[in-house]
Amino acid sequence: CLDKLFFVILFFFSSRRRHTRYISVTGVQTCALPILALYYNNVAVDNIMKGKLKYAEKLLRFLIAQKPNIKELYNNLAIVMMRRGQGKQALQLLERGIQRFPSYEPLYTNVILAARNMAEPELAKKYAAIGSKVAKQDPFFIFNRGVDEFSRGALNAAIKNFRRALRRSPRNPFLYAWLARACLAAGRNTEGIDAFKRAQKLAPRNAMLDELRAKYPVLKTVPRI
Repeated sequence: CLDKLFFVILFFFSSRRRHTRYISVTGVQTCALPILALYYNNVAVDNIMKGKLKYAEKLLRFLIAQKPNIKELYNNLAIVMMRRGQGKQALQLLERGIQRFPSYEPLYTNVILAARNMAEPELAKKYAAIGSKVAKQDPFFIFNRGVDEFSRGALNAAIKNFRRALRRSPRNPFLYAWLARACLAAGRNTEGIDAFKRAQKLAPRNAMLDELRAKYPVLKTVPRI
């Protein structure tokens, strides 16, 4: 499974869009007042994971109107908006969230993705610079930087950042798959095959591995698990 659960963050991979996103999952809180809103934030996350985006959006919009001081709501609603093709609105919401919660790391990961999807590379670069100061050790922020470098053709820099991300999240098959992709694209086949084998061992039925096999014939020599 590619999903990796943290106390407050659920990282997941959408095979359709092949991008990283953070979904915020709230743990137990000490303040009684927002507990109901936090509970329904998690209900919305469950619906996102089930693909029930229309209901999740309606719920999250209501929650933000009632409790605008809960940072997870901005992050999760923006994810729903991006998946429903509302890229411009998602970008605006994420920027608003960053203004309110400038130290909340997932907002930076997703605002970079939203800016990239809206063909705003300078805006993505701006938030990458700001976010790097906030999330120096965050593996998925580092990963997102690697994706930007990969998309620009800076393959060696991308490989370096994928390896940095893996040092902080060493059993993540998604990161190994991207490392394999970057290495193979750079002609570093031995490293690419090794990363591919590690990804396959951790997530043998991941669709991204099939895509890599189809694109890079050298991987056809790697036995399926």
